[in-house]
Amino acid sequence: MPKDLKQTTDLPKKFTDYAIYLLSRRDYSTSELTKKLHNKFATDDESGQTTEDFYNALQHCLNKVIEYGYVNDERYSEAFVRSSSTKLRGPLRIRNELKQKGLANHHIASALETDTIDWFELAKLAFDRKFGPDSREQIKTDPKLKAKCYRYLSYRGFTSDQISYALDATE
Repeated sequence: MPKDLKQTTDLPKKFTDYAIYLLSRRDYSTSELTKKLHNKFATDDESGQTTEDFYNALQHCLNKVIEYGYVNDERYSEAFVRSSSTKLRGPLRIRNELKQKGLANHHIASALETDTIDWFELAKLAFDRKFGPDSREQIKTDPKLKAKCYRYLSYRGFTSDQISYALDATE
């Protein structure tokens, strides 16, 4: 945290400085950044600021970082989808995580509708990494193993069509 942050009495400047400090470490959605700033400065009773001043300063800070392009929910959601897909997470789980982070549905939908990710092949890859490609033959005869594989891929966030593709795929 910047050392001069505690010495500043200008609330909007405090908010903006801390927001830039946070954003220098990683990307945040607007909702996440709002929560972080609120948690950091709402408990700071030393400032003597009113609630209206507090929320005006918070809004001023958010407008400023959005204007500068430091916070962009669409960019954040696209990066999150790319990152999560490399961790072999499916679209349902990613959608749920983005909703929890407070992103709007249109940002989530546009990020998930990218042409670069083949969710069916990703489900197949997740299956192969966990169970191995040889276990497809065992699935045909062992219903318990098939249920276990289905639960695993479902937990990873894949749809039933994607899971069926992964379980039935042949090399």
